[in-house]
Amino acid sequence: MSRLTRVPEFIALVTFGAGAALTVAPGKVGPAAGFGSQRSVALTIGLMDLVLVPGLLRGRPRWPWMLARAAFNLPVAGAFRAEAKRPAGNPIARPGMYAMLALTTMDDRAAEKRRLLNSTARLPPSLTPSGTRKKRSAARF
Repeated sequence: MSRLTRVPEFIALVTFGAGAALTVAPGKVGPAAGFGSQRSVALTIGLMDLVLVPGLLRGRPRWPWMLARAAFNLPVAGAFRAEAKRPAGNPIARPGMYAMLALTTMDDRAAEKRRLLNSTARLPPSLTPSGTRKKRSAARF
């Protein structure tokens, strides 16, 4: 199994852990994670994470689920940003925002690589992965 095929599974496990913790104990985990004291923000983020897990583990193809995770990372980064801008905001929030933006980029790149892998796997043998026909030898007239 290649490293690329294991990426969604690893991400699913991390997402499940974070989502479960935020959903079960949003009042405790939310502030510790840097979301501040707004319980509803932590609960919403936890539920968003849990919705993604089945698709990351069993979705076929998986690249749309990776892309969805990248898109879901943006409101999470926004929640960190809102907390960081508050006068008494959690000091973890700003690094959390930057981490989510970096994860968004990584998830987007992984989704694109998986999408390309899926599309080239279905090419007929007469096509190369670059999408151009193989050159026929000049001796075939």
